[in-house]
Amino acid sequence: MPTWQSALSRAAPRVAALTWAAYALTRVAAYASTSPPQLQPIHEILPLWIPWTVATTLLVLGGLVPPRAGQRSRSLARGMRQWGSVISTMTLGIWAVAFLLADASRGWVSAVNYFMLTAFAVLSGWIMSREVASVRAVQGGGAYAPMD
Repeated sequence: MPTWQSALSRAAPRVAALTWAAYALTRVAAYASTSPPQLQPIHEILPLWIPWTVATTLLVLGGLVPPRAGQRSRSLARGMRQWGSVISTMTLGIWAVAFLLADASRGWVSAVNYFMLTAFAVLSGWIMSREVASVRAVQGGGAYAPMD
């Protein structure tokens, strides 16, 4: 019988992906028609909503595949979560640098916020890119179990 830790471990990568997808969707809405002056140079190269739309799509699709799906579906979903996480993380990092360079006197405040989000995205990306958050919780053992 699965324990609550096992169920949580199986759901955590998907919940994290869907949470980041919700955040990315708010970025799509925010940058769909406008961009802040600090991000204008980036917007001229690539409209700001495009990477967030791609990340949202990948994270939603990767997050909706259930843990009991077939191996092929789970592998594809894990790949979508990984790429969605990479795109989100890279975009946040670019935003941080852009705010820092655009206005060093006050832009550092927004840059620090984006750097913190980038760090959190890296940490949660590690969880999202796995099939289960904790192999130990799923296997029910106290011994070290290798990661998938």
